[in-house]
Amino acid sequence: MKKNSLQRGDILLTDDGLIGRKRKLTTGCGSLHMTAFFEASTGEFLELFLSKGSSGGCNNTLTGLSRMVSLAARGGIDIHSIIDQLKSSGTCPSYAVRKALKNDTSIGSSCPIAVGMALLEMHKEIQEEIDDEEFIEEVKFVSIKEPSNVKEEIFSQEQLEKIKKYGEISFAKEYNICPRCATKLFLVYLGVVGQNVIKGEQICMVIGIVETLHKTKSNGKINGCCGNY
Repeated sequence: MKKNSLQRGDILLTDDGLIGRKRKLTTGCGSLHMTAFFEASTGEFLELFLSKGSSGGCNNTLTGLSRMVSLAARGGIDIHSIIDQLKSSGTCPSYAVRKALKNDTSIGSSCPIAVGMALLEMHKEIQEEIDDEEFIEEVKFVSIKEPSNVKEEIFSQEQLEKIKKYGEISFAKEYNICPRCATKLFLVYLGVVGQNVIKGEQICMVIGIVETLHKTKSNGKINGCCGNY
């Protein structure tokens, strides 16, 4: 059952396939441990668990808050409406005193507001990860079509001489085109690190081809639309 198909009174059931994020918040009464769970394919927020630290606030109140937030999410209420309500809960005296004395509290002026701000941050992280994964999958599964190897037909004599003299990597940097198919290289921002993809990725777009072009750390070569070079 999807959120947009829920009828009044319907509550979504959750399973073990959710993805989670954790935060440790510093409140007016001490530590507050927060775990939020999201639907893996869409990033929709579905569950929240709150637990006080050894010197945290009222555990029963926090448990009730997390249960009601989770119920609202699984009942079809969008995350931004939930966060808006949490942010409207006002200022806690303990929170204000600790902020004035130690200035080490999490963003907000009470536990509900701090939870809402952290929830918004986690939701943003999840959405960015899903967007990046979808882009990588799209690149990964496209069909690869071999471009023409007859460079004389697509490059000028001067360009051919530079490729021969300085190499394909230097040529690509200078002319901003693929040294094998002459397709223009486009810079995009992916925001993914640690998966052989870097910020400022170069994309070589050929008919039937969308393949990442990046410099590998191991051999200094470029992997691109026309193979490794």
